[in-house]
Amino acid sequence: MKLGGNDLTGIILTQYNGKIIGPIAKLLGYLMNAIFEFLNMIKIPIIGLSIIIFTIVIYLLLMPLTIKQQKFSKLSAKMNPELQAIQKRYKDKKDNESMMAMNANKSCLCKIWCITEWKLPAVIDSDADSVCIVSCYL
Repeated sequence: MKLGGNDLTGIILTQYNGKIIGPIAKLLGYLMNAIFEFLNMIKIPIIGLSIIIFTIVIYLLLMPLTIKQQKFSKLSAKMNPELQAIQKRYKDKKDNESMMAMNANKSCLCKIWCITEWKLPAVIDSDADSVCIVSCYL
């Protein structure tokens, strides 16, 4: 690859060598370089186009996480009034038994929403003391 008369073959786009972000940055650098090399191979050595394509690739890779986050956000907005009602019911009760009952009710609510909204597989809970007899795999 030549840029402004300089030979840039073999240059990694980052020199950061951190333990966590370093490998990720190098991988993204290799991806960016591969996109540019591909464009160069088909006689379109435009770095701006490779940046645009790189951005689109990263966006497409992150799209499943974005969709999941949006679904969870909508689910939380639907569940929030019911969670607040449970908290209001146990607002003045500070003893251990009431707190455990409140947590069991919250857990049950979350499990029910998990099954109805997320369509996740359910299993019957064998605990006889449980308020909610259904749980789901997250």
